[in-house]
Amino acid sequence: MNTGPSTPVVNASGPVTFCTGDSVVLTASAAGTYLWYPGGQTTQSITVYNSGNFYVETDNGTTCTAVSAQTSVTVNPVAAVPTVSASGPVTFCTGDSVVLTASAAGSYLWYPGGQTTQSITVATTGNYYVEAGNGTGCTASSTPVSVTVNAVPATPAISVSGTLTFCDGDSIVLTSTAAGSYLWYPGGETTQSITVFTTGNYYVETGNGSCTAQSTVQAVSVLPRPAVPVVSASGSLVFCEGDSVVLTSSLADSYLWNPSGETTQSLTVDATGTYFVEVTNASGCTNSSTPVSVVVNPNPAVNLSGSAVACLNTTEIYTTTNLGGVSYFWTIGNATVISGSGTNSVSVLFPDTGLATVEVIVSDLSTSCFSQADMSVLVLDAPDAYAGADVSVCQGSGVFLNASGGTTYSWSPQAGLSDPSVSNPFASPVVTTSYVVEVANGSCTDTDTILVTVNPVPVVDAGSDVFISDDSCAVLAGSGSGASTILWSPAYGLSDVSVFEPVACPDTTTMYYITVTSSFGCSATDSVTVYVSSSGDELIFPNTFTPNGDGTNDVWHISGLEQYPGHRLTVFNRWGNQVFDAQPYENNWDGTSLGRELPDGTYFYVFDKGNGEELLKGYLMIIR
Repeated sequence: MNTGPSTPVVNASGPVTFCTGDSVVLTASAAGTYLWYPGGQTTQSITVYNSGNFYVETDNGTTCTAVSAQTSVTVNPVAAVPTVSASGPVTFCTGDSVVLTASAAGSYLWYPGGQTTQSITVATTGNYYVEAGNGTGCTASSTPVSVTVNAVPATPAISVSGTLTFCDGDSIVLTSTAAGSYLWYPGGETTQSITVFTTGNYYVETGNGSCTAQSTVQAVSVLPRPAVPVVSASGSLVFCEGDSVVLTSSLADSYLWNPSGETTQSLTVDATGTYFVEVTNASGCTNSSTPVSVVVNPNPAVNLSGSAVACLNTTEIYTTTNLGGVSYFWTIGNATVISGSGTNSVSVLFPDTGLATVEVIVSDLSTSCFSQADMSVLVLDAPDAYAGADVSVCQGSGVFLNASGGTTYSWSPQAGLSDPSVSNPFASPVVTTSYVVEVANGSCTDTDTILVTVNPVPVVDAGSDVFISDDSCAVLAGSGSGASTILWSPAYGLSDVSVFEPVACPDTTTMYYITVTSSFGCSATDSVTVYVSSSGDELIFPNTFTPNGDGTNDVWHISGLEQYPGHRLTVFNRWGNQVFDAQPYENNWDGTSLGRELPDGTYFYVFDKGNGEELLKGYLMIIR
């Protein structure tokens, strides 16, 4: 009798309940042979794909077998593969979304996100799919749906080139901030800037290649303009200088004339130019008229010239501007035209005294514009010139002349006259001169002559200064020529005041003046100083000397120096600078310092007697 094998044990590689498409491996415990039911496989392990009750029969090489317990395998059907539908485009812009909906199933699980509803709302970029179940635990996954969410560009801003309210015919430019693309509403323009001419609400939609953004609305209001004004003229637009024309605009709310700036409905024009009116309505919009050209023809130039004073029975010339293309018409009152009628210059004879008139009208032959000028002419008798009686003057002096008999005066020759065009010039001729005066009343003249005789001035020299003591006298060395009388002054200390060389015995230092007079009454004067020293003060310091090289008083002479052989003299200028110094002084200082002439002025000396006594101080003047 054979011993049977042990009952085999079947082990499963995984769950024995699974979904279609999966499998489980059943493995029997070791034995000699294997026979699987159902299926008939003879291997230790089998792979099971279908539902059923599976067992294995084993033997150990004998005719005896053993059967395992049944293993129940359940294969559940897989759920149908779900489909996903989208409510709209799966590529959209930030702020939008799409709804993804799975086909019907027992259960749903969305990836990513984990939602368990049949539909989900997607607002972010990603790959979305759903896992559907049928209640058995078996699921199926949909094909992924790729959702792309593009960024929205920044909201564009619109800049305006002017005001949003303007007048018809004007425009503004609307400009968007920079973007990838532009679409303007209304209008459909695709440029960054647009020019707006009409009323409307304008905005721009900008894009970045994927998404768009809209600006705020700009409300543009275009106001109507007033009707084009019509300008009417009160008369001809071509006229002569001095006339005018009135330009009147058709009715409007307000007016502005150019170029004058007037704001009335009518404008008075008196100058050449192009004029137009700008009218404004209640909206502030304007319109301009067609320009009106005004031509003001100039009146011909008329510059009447000629004498306003004429002499009886004389002829005067009256002239106006010589022009081409004009006519001249002269009218003469209380006088007679001798020649030149019809020309720009006429000769007029004045046969009567009194007031005459000269008038000329100059007319432009092409424009008929004219100018008029007139003047009054006073007709006088001839003047009677009187230059005055002949006169004599001394050489170097003068006399006032005094003419009469006219309204204007002209002296000749002009040499020696202060003003040859007045009636009373001052005459100071160098030599005897005969002066002729022409007196005039307008063009009426007469002449007279006056002789101005120039007499020579006598020559006089009072001589050099003299130094004496108080108990002595000196003879003055006066001289001269051309003198008929001699007079010294003061008479004090003089032996004779009427001779050139009187004896002078003054008690104190005295300056004497000598005056000589010629037979013509001309005189000359000179002076000399007599320095008198006393026994109490032998030194005499003159306060003036004249180092001009004329041989008189050219050095500073101090009297009495011999009494003080050890003396010293020092001279200073007004700034305290030393200009001269000598010990002893030899009466030889000629007003120089270091070989250069000192300027005229006041100087100060210090004298040291050399005997210990107090210094003597004083001033002197240099006069050249």
